[in-house]
Amino acid sequence: MNNFSFNPRAIKGLLLLSILGGLGASQAYADDGADLAQQLSNPVANLVSVPFQLNYDENIGAAENIERYQLNIQPVIPIELNENWNLISRTVLPVNYQFYNEGGRDDDWGVGDIVQSLFFSPSKTSDSGVTWGVGPAFLFPTASEKALGADQYGAGPTFVVLKQSHG
Repeated sequence: MNNFSFNPRAIKGLLLLSILGGLGASQAYADDGADLAQQLSNPVANLVSVPFQLNYDENIGAAENIERYQLNIQPVIPIELNENWNLISRTVLPVNYQFYNEGGRDDDWGVGDIVQSLFFSPSKTSDSGVTWGVGPAFLFPTASEKALGADQYGAGPTFVVLKQSHG
């Protein structure tokens, strides 16, 4: 039995507060919006961000009887090495919920294997708008359930080349 109830007055107050807060924040950052949008689209920008990506997959597995929701939490942290170079740390932490359409098997949910990428990148974009990053990528077997990971370590190269136009 659920004893939880909503207080309509409290909900109206929270809604008004969030709208007013959002209006103030959007006005304060309106001038920097284009610059921020460009930095957010650059995977090696000198900008701390924590993007989230939600994926839905169906008909996966050998029997094609698995459906999965996967939320990737992807913190990106730039580290200034010197005035010319940055090290960009990008982590992908998958949080999974997968269910089986047949076979009477229990659903699996939890953390998947973590992928850690490190990009060495020039701190300034070239005059032509080209920027790049290169470095190692590592796979760590951190899955909380066997079905959610590969149960092995991995390593390999990672790189990005990006050209952005201003305007």
